[in-house]
Parts: sequence; C-alpha cells; structure tokens
Amino acid sequence: MTNPPGARVHRKAFTLLEVLLVILVIGIVVGAILPMALDSVEGARLRAATREVIALNKYARNRAMLDRRQVAILYDRDQGLVELIQLPPQEMEMGAFLDTPSARMLEDADPRAEGITTIRRRQLPDFITVHTVTGLEQVDQTWYAIYHSNGMTDPHSVTLRDNRGDTTRLKINGITGDVTLGTR
Repeated sequence: MTNPPGARVHRKAFTLLEVLLVILVIGIVVGAILPMALDSVEGARLRAATREVIALNKYARNRAMLDRRQVAILYDRDQGLVELIQLPPQEMEMGAFLDTPSARMLEDADPRAEGITTIRRRQLPDFITVHTVTGLEQVDQTWYAIYHSNGMTDPHSVTLRDNRGDTTRLKINGITGDVTLGTR
C-alpha cells in the first residue's frame, strides 16, 4: 500500500532522548555492579593463595610421614614464597636447621646444605603477602616449620594479606596437622 501524495509518513524509531536514557540506565547498573565484581575477583585471588598454603601444609605432613624424613615449610615474607624442603635423613635440632641455608641458597655450595632439597615452591601473587606467622622461629623475614616423620609440627598460624588489606588466617594444629581457616 502506498501513501497518498502529501501525507505524513510516521516511522517507528527511538528518539535521541530515549537512547540517552537507556545509556544512562546501563551506566548506573554497570557502576553499581563493577565494584562488587572487582571485589569478588580480588577475594578469589586471596582464597586461591590460601588454598595453596593449606595444600602445601597438608602435603608437607604427608610427605614427612611417607618418606619417614623431616621436611620443613618456609614462609618467606620478603620474596613472597612458601617453600617445602626436604631435610637430610637424620633428625635435626631446630637450632641446627636455622643455621643451615635454605634450599634456594644451595647455589652457594655451602657444605652445611648437603641433603637439603626443594620439594615444592609456591610464589605468591604480587598482591598477596605472608603478613604474620605466629608460633614459629623467625630468621630475617622467613619463618620455619619442621614436619617430623610422625606427622607432628609446631602449632602455628599464618596470616595472608592482599593489597586491599583483607586477611585470611590459617591455624595449623601441631599434632593432627588439621588446618582451620578464619578471617580477621
């Protein structure tokens, strides 16, 4: 059907005002959701680092019992590392261990480091730090927990912190090796 000459043709379209209104509503929704989404991503990164530390502690205990050898877990604040090392077959006193360089210093060919090998090393993301460790000996900014062949270790807690200030605290039971999780 054609329109008679001189008749006005009405087209269905959006006006500029309607388009601007839709853009404004979309902007408001994105502005409200984006901070929550970013918080969720940051929280997921802290949770992932926490799971890594929990898994490394459980693995350390199991490895010490299965190999019937002491292993040590190192929490290094300066380098952002959590490292699992295997100690020489003989039982070591804590003081002797602290005088022995860690596995990552083996390149120095120090004879005291004989028999110490790295089992696993986990680099924490740049925005996650080992904030505090309680219940363990500390040398510089590194804490040491030794897992004995019977599965026992010194009870300790580790607090991880992200760049926003959120923290997660892990408590390691020295007898059972159970890890409980809490936030502060």
